[in-house]
Amino acid sequence: MCAMDSADTDTLFSPPDALQSRYVALTLLGQCLDQQKPLDQLLDNDTALLRLDSRDRAFVRAIVLTALRHLGQVDDIIRRSVERPDQKIQPAHLHHLLRVAVTQLVFLDVPPHAAVNTAVDICDRLGLMRLKGFVNAILRRVAQSGKAITGTQDAARLNTPSWLLESWIKTYGLQVAIKTCEANMIEPDLDLTIRDQSQLAYWAETLGAQILPNGTLRRYDGGAVPDFPGFSAGTWWVQEAAASLAAPLLKPQAGDVILDMCAAPGGKAAQLAASGATVVAMDRSASRMRLLRDNMARLGLEELVTQTIADAATWRAAHQAQFTKILIDAPCSATGTLRRQPDTAWLKLPQDVDRLAAVQARILENAVALLAPGGTLVYCTCSLQAAEGEDQIAALLAKDKTMIRVPIQPEEVPGLTDALNVNRELRIMPWMWPDLGGVDGFFISRLRKLH
Repeated sequence: MCAMDSADTDTLFSPPDALQSRYVALTLLGQCLDQQKPLDQLLDNDTALLRLDSRDRAFVRAIVLTALRHLGQVDDIIRRSVERPDQKIQPAHLHHLLRVAVTQLVFLDVPPHAAVNTAVDICDRLGLMRLKGFVNAILRRVAQSGKAITGTQDAARLNTPSWLLESWIKTYGLQVAIKTCEANMIEPDLDLTIRDQSQLAYWAETLGAQILPNGTLRRYDGGAVPDFPGFSAGTWWVQEAAASLAAPLLKPQAGDVILDMCAAPGGKAAQLAASGATVVAMDRSASRMRLLRDNMARLGLEELVTQTIADAATWRAAHQAQFTKILIDAPCSATGTLRRQPDTAWLKLPQDVDRLAAVQARILENAVALLAPGGTLVYCTCSLQAAEGEDQIAALLAKDKTMIRVPIQPEEVPGLTDALNVNRELRIMPWMWPDLGGVDGFFISRLRKLH
């Protein structure tokens, strides 16, 4: 639970900011759930949000992310608080208004009068004047009994779409599926990769961070990332710990020319370039490649990274050149990132997994053609779906006898040896590293081309 001190939240906003921040939150929630817009894009580009001051923006982010992380619980609390549990909450913006208020009352510990009164006042802005009494009555009930209701809820089930939960039960079994759902409700901390590993201890102390077993840092306190020491100097970059494990498995070194397929926003490309390798960074998205370009410039790695806007499933290098090392962080359903991207659970459907698995297969086929004999390929996805991980590699090996697995060794993944499967691929689950705050779900396999 992401609790805020009641004394702080009581005075956090004064009108009209108190109304505007909550109005922006319900608008973002509606755009995400009703218009199927990814939340990270909304948070980066929404003009109403960007006009708020930094404290208000942080409050909006907390509301929306918490509402999405506990969406099933929030809706269940609303159902239990109306006079008829089968009553459909309409129109949609009324439902989002209630979700924003319930999230504040139950999961953010905002004082009841602040959450309830602002919700009632926002009814005017939404054209819901006749429903003020309805909103007030529901939220008064939630203020009295909402937290008690959470003690009776099956939170793991409620906060996970049924198709997703069923797929995890089928793949991992009931107990692991439940552990996964529970881990996804824990708000993640900030992970950083240090460019110069010899300075790891210094930057851990400077940033107030903990050194993780894999040699990255985890910062448990909040704050604006650009304001942290070392950011503007390009000393480090934000990169979730599990995502940082793939690039080192290629054993990059100076003199290598490495193809990074699906490279943006550039965390893995930065790891490869920081080792001295020359990187051909490819992505089909021009906007994401602009972000990669900006990141490489800040890190001082732009001379080592060549940028190519292209489709990884069809691209061919000039003169049909082949690479001895290739990294694929394939586009996927991202079901391993629900801790930090809770909207993904509500935006993705089973057919999305099927569609993306087909894309991954085409990228893998093209990568094999681009890989030189004796070359190494590392494939990874931030998905918990076997169709995008284990099944994808098994299908490739069954079809292409020139490719074999190169087992990942325990010493290459310190602290995560339990994540190695029978084929020595990495299947990282969100509930791993419980004493450190968890980790994103990830799949990584390393392959070699025989001839």
